[in-house]
Amino acid sequence: MLMYNFHPGKVIRALCMEPPGLSVTDTATGLGISRKTRSGILHGRAGIRP
Repeated sequence: MLMYNFHPGKVIRALCMEPPGLSVTDTATGLGISRKTRSGILHGRAGIRP
């Protein structure tokens, strides 16, 4: 069985940030989190929970 190991931050970047051209700062402000946290999520250094 082939399994892929990827972090959800890659999916968020590809589907939610690149098409509309949003920056890390724009999305962090909109979500009410720090830029550092948002950057960590996108680079796979921080986890996310529902």
